[in-house]
Amino acid sequence: MDRSGAPNRDQLRGIAHRAMTERVLLPDSLKASMAGQPAHYLENGAWVRIPEPSVEGKVVRGSQGLDVGDHGRVELVDTDVERGFIDLRRASG
Repeated sequence: MDRSGAPNRDQLRGIAHRAMTERVLLPDSLKASMAGQPAHYLENGAWVRIPEPSVEGKVVRGSQGLDVGDHGRVELVDTDVERGFIDLRRASG
């Protein structure tokens, strides 16, 4: 992680690879909403930590009103292994 607490590019690639592996192996469970906790904010968005599978991703939709330490649910939108991205959205309801 860098000084801001954000994962570096290599860490993101590893995280995205694990998420993609999980998505391929368990597609139904990752289509459902998952428990998540906002971990930190950067100028480009909010990052949420998910305990199972153990990953961290960026909330690309619905990050307004999220505070670090809150608990909520998120849904997987997309992963990009090459770029090391995991995109999430805040789950409705």
